[in-house]
Formats: sequence, structure tokens, C-alpha cells
Amino acid sequence: MRRSIVLGVITGIFTGIIALALVMVVSLTLTFAGGANVLIPGIFESWSGSAPDGTPQIRFLPNFAGLGVALLVWTAVITLGSISAERIDRFVATVQKTLSSSPTL
Repeated sequence: MRRSIVLGVITGIFTGIIALALVMVVSLTLTFAGGANVLIPGIFESWSGSAPDGTPQIRFLPNFAGLGVALLVWTAVITLGSISAERIDRFVATVQKTLSSSPTL
């Protein structure tokens, strides 16, 4: 049980960080390519603008509290999934053991 919790937390943190980084890269790409404003409420915002001399700029504003909450929720979901998968595996192993040891009709 402890192993599945630790693995779930580690997996959740790493996949969450990768997913959030991918979301930021995609939103910046959409802003750069199309000039669109991208808003992911509570997590990230990017928009295009121009400098006083007329050169184009991409501006972004990450919400670190929102990123932390999103990472925490994602990690909790992955950890709970890992725990439930271990319980299902134990149940299936118990059923298989019971069926293999019972006499056949």
C-alpha cells in the first residue's frame, strides 16, 4: 500500500509538471502564431502586444497559486488511481487463488 502511494505521488508530480509545461508552451504558441489572447482561468494567461518601437511581443502571466492547486489536484487523482489499481490487483489475485484451489465439478 505504501509503495503505491509513493509511486502515485511521484508519478502525479512528474506528469503534472510536464502537463502544465505543455499547456504553457501550447498557449504561447497559439499567441505567437495567431495573435490570440489565451486565458486558462486561474493558471496561465498569454497575450500579444507591441513595444513602443513597434516590435511584436508576447506577454504571459502565470498564476503560481493556481498552478500549485492544479498540480496538487492532479497528484491526488493519480495517487488515488494507483491505490485503487493495487486494490483491484489484490482482489483479482485472491479470486484467482480461490478458484484455482477449489475442486472442480
